Amino acid sequence: MNKIQLINPEIEKYAEEFSDAEHEILYQISVDTNEKLRYSDMISGNQVTGLLSILCKVSGASKIAEIGVFTGYSTLVLAESLPLSGKLYCLEMNKKYLDIALPNLQKSKSFDKIEFLVGNARERIIDLPDELDLVFLDADKEYYPDYYEILFSKLRVGGLLLADNVFWYGSVLESDKNRKSKAIHKFNQLVKSDPRVQNVMLTVRDGLMLIRKISN
Repeated sequence: MNKIQLINPEIEKYAEEFSDAEHEILYQISVDTNEKLRYSDMISGNQVTGLLSILCKVSGASKIAEIGVFTGYSTLVLAESLPLSGKLYCLEMNKKYLDIALPNLQKSKSFDKIEFLVGNARERIIDLPDELDLVFLDADKEYYPDYYEILFSKLRVGGLLLADNVFWYGSVLESDKNRKSKAIHKFNQLVKSDPRVQNVMLTVRDGLMLIRKISN
């Protein structure tokens, strides 16, 4: 897979500078991820999480889910964007990631809003509650099409689903797609052809699909 430079690095740096800066715990998550993992670029970053936070707040979401925690960067932003009575359900199976995420998440006053469903997302996703207000999908890319149908059924009418990495570093454009790019392209096609949703694909970082459920 050839990674395409999707955004001019200078423009991306400029956008970072004029977005809200990460606070102390988020900064520590970034530091810990860089020190302990070789693929810290999997952190969503403050542009994606800033958008998530604003969408969570303006939609009045109080019951949300995150599919794929990684080291907890977006998890913390989502939890802090919820009202006091809100709940965030998080699916993650990788103990190495949780060992980085938990010590930092526990420092936040919003930690008690988080409920972890530890295990394979393909098995635990059905344990999510119904009538979710917002879902952030950022887990196994090759199962995006399968997750979509289940998450759609869990989402309330008017609810939002955001899927990250829908460009997969530009590989969705390749004629000879690998397994993950094929699955993401299939997911993008499913969403585009679904009359039950309104959607827009955003050119933020590695691509974000924003989906609003308009009917069952």
